[in-house]
Amino acid sequence: MKIVIYGIGTGRLQIEQNLKKDCEIVAYTDGYSDIETFNFRPFVKCEELSDIDFDYLVLATREKHNKEIIRNLVDEYQVEETKIINYYGWMASLQHVDQVMSSDEMPYEGMILGISHARYGINPRYLSKRFCNLALDSQDLYYNKETFRYCIRQYGDKLDLRYVILDMFDYNYFNFDTSRSTSCGPYILGRGIKDEHHLEQNKNYSVEEKEQIRDMVAGYKEKFERLLSLVQLSAGGGYPGPTGKLIHTMPQSEAEQYPPLERTGLWDSRFEDTILENLSNFEELLSLAYGYNPDMRVILLQIPRSIWHEELLKHHNLKWKEEFENVVRSFQRKYPFEYYDLKQLDFIRLDHRYYFDIEHLNYTGGAVFTSYLEQLLFSK
Repeated sequence: MKIVIYGIGTGRLQIEQNLKKDCEIVAYTDGYSDIETFNFRPFVKCEELSDIDFDYLVLATREKHNKEIIRNLVDEYQVEETKIINYYGWMASLQHVDQVMSSDEMPYEGMILGISHARYGINPRYLSKRFCNLALDSQDLYYNKETFRYCIRQYGDKLDLRYVILDMFDYNYFNFDTSRSTSCGPYILGRGIKDEHHLEQNKNYSVEEKEQIRDMVAGYKEKFERLLSLVQLSAGGGYPGPTGKLIHTMPQSEAEQYPPLERTGLWDSRFEDTILENLSNFEELLSLAYGYNPDMRVILLQIPRSIWHEELLKHHNLKWKEEFENVVRSFQRKYPFEYYDLKQLDFIRLDHRYYFDIEHLNYTGGAVFTSYLEQLLFSK
């Protein structure tokens, strides 16, 4: 497959590294350079693109005006839009499950699902079983269920599942619907499952914003297949590397002076339709897991947030805790899953050095917590 790379900055390095072996870079180009060769290959100006034979032109630019670049390539230089791949734009919206499961890893024994607390708090590297972490920011019970369903349908050959760890967020998790919340756009336009669910009922987005989300859902499969035909994806078990916020340590002074939480709608408001639907979603997820493997070990967790966060929500959580635990016990009468409420782990929640903010464990905190999980779950 013949590839032209648009852009000669550092953005090209990841593309060059990840291109599959049957892909050949035949030229480089951009909108301004006046050179003849680059990296041992011809450099062609945009107006010369029609003179060379190529299958795809891959944008190596991370700039916000990529839409303008694409429009210019199509309108001014007659490049077919179906040949243009907006690499970093598409990678940013690649479903996390696809990136993890498309990498060349051995079959996974375990799957981690849940919300941001598991995304950052459970690092598969510190588990003796082979886990993939498919948790994501704002991933509710519906999208956890759909992630599991999608995974076993699309990637059954990469799974030998014996364990599922499900982060249950907080005692009001059954009250949360991503698609009706302000998190809907970031989730679907980002790394989440491309399923609009109850988007139409979302009051936080304009008609135009909803159409943008729908366009992403409708066009995802084609973009993913084109991207996968070019590059070999790598995911490292689905856990983010030790960069950015994950290497940040929350100062204790910042934690102690944290202002009262302004957005407590999930705790203050009760959404009966959402609760009923999530009870169904939860049961369907359990049914899928035990249907896949009747001996599946399903483990539900409450992951420790810092003591400062718990204090801010203490009164809000009181009215949800008993109901949540009653629901868990009622399902345990039908399904043999385990439930561990680990919110009171003092050696973690009292130490600000394990958090990057008052809710989320940083890289060190995730390693410490996962090491504790390993001992709790697999060292008996």
